[in-house]
Amino acid sequence: MFKLLDYIDIGTNLLKAHFTRRFNIAPPPRVIAYTVTWRCNASCDMCGIKNVDSNLKKKEHELTAKDISRIFKDPYLKNIDLIRFTGGEPFIKEDFEEVVNEIFKNTKTKIYYITTNGYYSQRIFKFIEDLAPKMKNLVIQISLDAIGEEHDKIRKIPKLNENITNTLRGLSELRKKYKFYFGINQTVTVNTVQYIDRIAELCDKYKCDHKIYLAYEVHESDILEGRKLYNELKLYSDVEDGESKKIFQAVRKHYKMKSSQKRDIFSPRTLWDILQGEILEGSENRIFEQKISPNPPCLALFFYLRLLPDGKIMPCTLKPEVIGDLKNQSFKEVWCSKKARDVRSEIRRCKGCWVECDIVPNIVYSPHFVKKIFKKMFFQSKR
Repeated sequence: MFKLLDYIDIGTNLLKAHFTRRFNIAPPPRVIAYTVTWRCNASCDMCGIKNVDSNLKKKEHELTAKDISRIFKDPYLKNIDLIRFTGGEPFIKEDFEEVVNEIFKNTKTKIYYITTNGYYSQRIFKFIEDLAPKMKNLVIQISLDAIGEEHDKIRKIPKLNENITNTLRGLSELRKKYKFYFGINQTVTVNTVQYIDRIAELCDKYKCDHKIYLAYEVHESDILEGRKLYNELKLYSDVEDGESKKIFQAVRKHYKMKSSQKRDIFSPRTLWDILQGEILEGSENRIFEQKISPNPPCLALFFYLRLLPDGKIMPCTLKPEVIGDLKNQSFKEVWCSKKARDVRSEIRRCKGCWVECDIVPNIVYSPHFVKKIFKKMFFQSKR
């Protein structure tokens, strides 16, 4: 997925970000979580999208492809490592393909990572056929928590599982023509942990990736309620410690089995397995031991930001502080503003959180994680 020069570039900027953070200075960002729309055709129990004000879900409030073209012409957004497109449901946005294409035309983004519920099969196929030929690192991750009608009940879309099967089959065929990556994101609760092995078998069938996310009380979709949210980490749904430990054990068993398979150390799957181990360790420590470890420095607004559908920029889920509006300001103007500097000062004093989608950049862009990769390289070379 990456070339050697990409890793050198990322490593150099990692060191720069951690050094300048001490002085409350931020280089241009490298990771963006872009919620392209609040609109969604699902109503998932563990997601906060259904609670978003209906007025905010009106498409006239969303950034257009023309807006995106202007915004991403800013030199401060030239070299992005990763843009993660989420929602709502990204493919419900009528000009989503044009939005992504404008970013591609105006930046040197390394990875385009899209999460979708997989319902809009034909839109996804057209997106791949139009963009995959020119994008080297395009990733489509489809949400699938259970098998059959059970998944439809969770996401509250009739025949969704059937649509997902069609989408996976179609993506598998398209991969014979184009180079891109796809896989399944499984959100695990006490009710869906039993499906881990069956979904893993499905991924083996289509030769695609299988990522597991534990469902917590606080989700990135709750960002508009951030000030009201608690920093304490809790699994979604009220379960006893014994049940919680069984969920963690099942997930660890799955990743242990995957890690025993010999892979290229720099393959996305290997790096994700190392990252997942770090996330699980931090979650178990916080839930069962009340131990705040690991706790990498927060890089929100230093290396990472959240872009909302209407163009507003916020640092993270638990700190929904609007630092600027890209409908009315240039990115550089927002990023270098007094407001941004003041919020960065607050973030540097933050004791840390474990909201998964927000802490991933903190972990990946930390010296501790780099050490883990080198350790994995050393032991793999000894085999």
